[in-house]
Amino acid sequence: MAFKNIKLPANISAKAIGGPCFQSNIIETTSGKDFVQSSWSYPKIKYEIQPSQLLQSEMDTLITFFRIMQGKVHSFRITDISDYSAKNQIFGVVQNQNNKFDFIKTYTLENEISTRKITLVNQESVEIFVNKVKIDNAKFKITANFVEIIDQIKNGDIISANFTFDIRVRFDVNFIKFSKQGVNSYKFEESILLTEILD
Repeated sequence: MAFKNIKLPANISAKAIGGPCFQSNIIETTSGKDFVQSSWSYPKIKYEIQPSQLLQSEMDTLITFFRIMQGKVHSFRITDISDYSAKNQIFGVVQNQNNKFDFIKTYTLENEISTRKITLVNQESVEIFVNKVKIDNAKFKITANFVEIIDQIKNGDIISANFTFDIRVRFDVNFIKFSKQGVNSYKFEESILLTEILD
């Protein structure tokens, strides 16, 4: 599987519904108690593009995209319109002059925290802060999935950021079934499924 650094067009991705999905099994014992088997410690985002009417231009875009990705074979970018940004995200506290920080997003509920690794950051959106003070873009660089601070920093400094991001997904179907509805109108008859690829 290859990653194609191409984004699913917004007029198609906007039709998708979905969210985070875990995989677990609940086994009910003879005593009536539940025993939980969790296969994943980290959720995958799953989407469903439900059957709908498409204009000729939209159908052309979808078919072209599906052909390039060869169905399930290759992965691509998508913007999750329900969760695509982080604000005032703390990356960490500088220790021993470490100046490289992974892109993450944390989800907090009371004393519980879930940390998400971000791998497809929109680089032009990144704003970096040292002790809540924004630094110039020339004072940091983004390499792969982390940011490197090239400005002078010291132990105890708190690094945080604002940014937007996409996620990596693939089609979870190898066949798109559609019919012609009018002169410039089509309908795909079955849901098109997408699933996140975790790095």
